[in-house]
Amino acid sequence: MKYLIAFYALLLSATASAQLTVDKFCEYHSQDMLCASAPVDTDGDGIADSVDQCPTVFGLDGTGCPVVVIIPDTDGDGVTDDVDQCPNTYGLDGTGCPS
Repeated sequence: MKYLIAFYALLLSATASAQLTVDKFCEYHSQDMLCASAPVDTDGDGIADSVDQCPTVFGLDGTGCPVVVIIPDTDGDGVTDDVDQCPNTYGLDGTGCPS
C-alpha cells in the first residue's frame, strides 16, 4: 500500500508538472493547436457564443435561438385556432364562438 501511495503521489506531481509545462508553452505559442480552446457555448445548444444570436437561451433554429411557433387566429377574436371552437367565426365568449 505504501508503494501505491508513493506511485500515486509521483503520478500527480508529474501530471501537475506537465500541465505547468503546457501552460508555460501556451504563454508563448497561443496559436498552436495544443493551446487552442473550445469555443464558449454558454447555453449548450452547440452554437458558439460568438455567432449565437441568443447565447444565453438554448435554441435549435440554426441561429441559436428558440424555435418560435406562431399559431394563427383566423377570425381575429383573440382565441388561437388550436383552441378556438369556432375558428372561422368571430366570438367573444372565451371559446371563440359567438354568444
